[in-house]
Amino acid sequence: MNRAQWYAGLRKPGWKPPDWAVPVVWGVLYPMILLAGWLVWRRVGWGAEMAAWTAQMVLNLAWPAVFMGLRSLGGAVALAALLWLSILACVVLFAPVSAWAAGLMLPYLLWVGFAVALTEGIRRRNP
Repeated sequence: MNRAQWYAGLRKPGWKPPDWAVPVVWGVLYPMILLAGWLVWRRVGWGAEMAAWTAQMVLNLAWPAVFMGLRSLGGAVALAALLWLSILACVVLFAPVSAWAAGLMLPYLLWVGFAVALTEGIRRRNP
């Protein structure tokens, strides 16, 4: 069974957004994430702020591999929760450097919080 068939066969919460909405949201969020990182890097260079930014990008890129590639719903929930925490760390670390950069990360934090809840909802419906 391919990935699309596997995903289509999962039971999902009724509040899951339509499939077309996900790439639209990411299409808005990724430029904001990149701009936030650039604003901070421009002011402080490499340090704790950019280490946190890099960590959240690695976790962000790993999530589809865990969810769709490994088909590990529990792993995807855990990874999404770690991603959320790493984004929160960026907001906290970015704020003293650039309020704009911290603000640009907030919609991302909210979206990933929603993704954690959605992934957990899928995991519970598909033991």
